[in-house]
Amino acid sequence: MRKFFLASVLAMPLAGAAFGQGCALTGGTSAPEVEAFNQMVMDQKFDDFAAAMEARANMDVNGAMKSVAEAYATGFSSCTTLAQRQDTGGLTQQVVMFRSEVGPLFIYWLYAGVGAEFTLLQFKMDSDLDVLENLR
Repeated sequence: MRKFFLASVLAMPLAGAAFGQGCALTGGTSAPEVEAFNQMVMDQKFDDFAAAMEARANMDVNGAMKSVAEAYATGFSSCTTLAQRQDTGGLTQQVVMFRSEVGPLFIYWLYAGVGAEFTLLQFKMDSDLDVLENLR
């Protein structure tokens, strides 16, 4: 399988998005905004993912998402949150794995949720588990 990597650092307040079930951790904290992005990946709605990033963060990930679509054209059989760390101040880190017959795709999310406000700070996609290095 071709190695895939996408990293993005952004400050992106999210509000009013349509949220899906995603890949939430049983018993963990769930951010509907992140789960909506996870659900887009699970459903292979890569154009929707790219459009949402463009609309909410003024960030163009179209080319990268086309590479993901090509690399994972057979789709995903399931997804799960492998790790989640949350600081008392509201900063959360999460690593999600999407299973595919060609190999896994991992996404690292870093976001802050204070009260009703949610801000996506960073995300990284990789076909290797290197994203775990981001957990602190």
